[in-house]
Amino acid sequence: MIEKRRITELDALRGIAAFAVLLYHFTFKFNDIFQTGYTSKFEFSYGHYGVQLFFIISGFVIFMTLEKVQNAFEFVYKRFSRLYPTFWICMALTFFTVNAIGPEYLKRGFGDFVFNITMMPDYLGFRSIDGAYWSLVPELFFYLLMVFVFLSKKVKRIEIIGFFWLGLILINYFYKLKGINLILNLYYGCYFLAGINFYKIWKEDSKLINHIQILLSLLVIGIINDAETFIVSTLFFIIFYLFVFEKLRFIAVKPLIYLGEISYALYLIHQFIGYTLQLNLIKVGVLLIGF
Repeated sequence: MIEKRRITELDALRGIAAFAVLLYHFTFKFNDIFQTGYTSKFEFSYGHYGVQLFFIISGFVIFMTLEKVQNAFEFVYKRFSRLYPTFWICMALTFFTVNAIGPEYLKRGFGDFVFNITMMPDYLGFRSIDGAYWSLVPELFFYLLMVFVFLSKKVKRIEIIGFFWLGLILINYFYKLKGINLILNLYYGCYFLAGINFYKIWKEDSKLINHIQILLSLLVIGIINDAETFIVSTLFFIIFYLFVFEKLRFIAVKPLIYLGEISYALYLIHQFIGYTLQLNLIKVGVLLIGF
């Protein structure tokens, strides 16, 4: 099999996704929450789709990791060491910054801080320290599913599991199965699954079934979402096809690569700290309303 180079295009795509989410939160979402009017001349309402792009990237990278590890413990350790220490630092920074100089709306209590350590405070009856943390839960459920796949020795049968996964997503959409969406976080499964199949194509280990599953994932996205989400998701899938066939190297420029490398920490700290800074800058007149 051909030895692959460092995947700088993925870093660049992470950078684009992170920048899109930042623009969304600092323009459209900020004005929607606080009604200051200062972002009225430019509001990037499409930026929230950067999260879906992150999920496709995650499906690609996590399955690649799964194929490299020797056992489930190694996989869990690598994910834990990659996610949690950075999360705890960013969570603490957000908690103390917002509680010190932020608006009451964004402040959290000590109980919230303690249970945010798990990354899943909402399931324990507490509020997230930062609004961006919601996307960590689908990620964690995806990791747990991949651990199950590894332990059951079904990594090489991931496509079969994928069809079952897509079926569950549709069944849950039409019949609202109790507990299924909670357990498997089905809603975003199409994006993770597409990422897995794009990895198989990139690895040059793909079959027709991988392309079929990507198409079916897109069709399911179209069924369970509105037209806008389907169109944006189609664009993401086209971009990933360009990537796996090495037609996207032009985006691997240093600024985007760097942004991609810091995207996880940036994503964790940008929203509530960003809102706090924006509100304080408006208060002192640095940011003018309706500019």
